[in-house]
Amino acid sequence: MIKEIIYRGKLKRSEVALQCGFTKSVLTQNKAVKTALSEFENELRKPENALLPLLKQECHTKNKSKQPISSSQIVLALEHKVNKLIKENSRLLAENIVLKTAQDRGRIYDGRYSEHTLIWHEIAQKVLEG
Repeated sequence: MIKEIIYRGKLKRSEVALQCGFTKSVLTQNKAVKTALSEFENELRKPENALLPLLKQECHTKNKSKQPISSSQIVLALEHKVNKLIKENSRLLAENIVLKTAQDRGRIYDGRYSEHTLIWHEIAQKVLEG
């Protein structure tokens, strides 16, 4: 049930107040309740619970202990991303060609003739006349 009321890394205050049976202002104005809720959220952030994400300052301290990313790792990651985008672009271009061909053959009719269809009709007329 707690996962359903998580919003932006915290417990959703309006939902907590509703479930506890008091107004939202109690969570912000009553120091004892505010402290208790903050401590509860900190408990949920601990690794053994891991229901809430770490706070930004905690993330920065954990990332400082890691080794910095080398430029070769960045290059490899960018190359991987570029290759993925090239494949996606090729797939979309092929899909576009298939759809245009289907439209030209009359399989897809959107209420108007495409330029290609009109050109093919003109060519067919000239062939028949010629």
